[in-house]
Amino acid sequence: MKKLISTASILSLIAVIAFILSPEVKAASVTSISTDATSYQSDEPILISWSYGSSSDAHDGDWIGVYPDHHINDLSSGSEMWLWVQSLTQSYRAGVPDAAGGSVVFDKNGPVETGRQSWPLAAGKYRVFLIRSVAAPYAIVEMSDPFTVYDSQTQISIDQGAYFENDPIQISWSFADGIAQDGDWIAIYPENDGSTVLPRGSDLWIYALSGTQSYSAGIPPSQGSAVFGAGGVDESGQQSWPLPGGTYRAHILHPNYEAV
Repeated sequence: MKKLISTASILSLIAVIAFILSPEVKAASVTSISTDATSYQSDEPILISWSYGSSSDAHDGDWIGVYPDHHINDLSSGSEMWLWVQSLTQSYRAGVPDAAGGSVVFDKNGPVETGRQSWPLAAGKYRVFLIRSVAAPYAIVEMSDPFTVYDSQTQISIDQGAYFENDPIQISWSFADGIAQDGDWIAIYPENDGSTVLPRGSDLWIYALSGTQSYSAGIPPSQGSAVFGAGGVDESGQQSWPLPGGTYRAHILHPNYEAV
């Protein structure tokens, strides 16, 4: 007499077989490049690390270059710092780089670039790129997240030289040792308002410590940044946004309106 097998039993059996035969799915490796920090002082070493997704992703002639962030869509000749992946210098050596990747430190002691590296980097925002091709515009294999270099001196900078009316304005600043004071603030003024002692009535401003127009007692940290614009710093409706067309300067100011 044949024994009947229920539909539920059959489905359970299929499920068990499917579970046993299904191979383990592993996440695919991807090519990557990164820095060990998101911000650096001017003379601080920069550690760059990279790896390839597979051996077929690595190519003879691959190189690493550091460029200002605004070159993200157009890598021209003239990187700030660069080296061949295979040799870790600016001397070419034939061969396919190790897919496992590697790391290198850019600082005052190296890597050896026959005196052609731009060290230290000027204050600003940068990315490091893994690049393929020897003629500009260069092909980007992968790029890092942006990182910021701050000058060891007190300074303030903006992320672009020109903006359309509603473009956000990113401002970065840093204080040299002993310069920051309780109540220091960041402000944007028309260029013709001067550069030493500024008048009352800035177009945009925030306290360096709180990042808003609400005062918090204390000395600001050695570096900081803020974005003025839609979705930027909270100024409780008191900011003059968007700025009308014109030429402006960003300032670090002591409480007495003296420019730092």
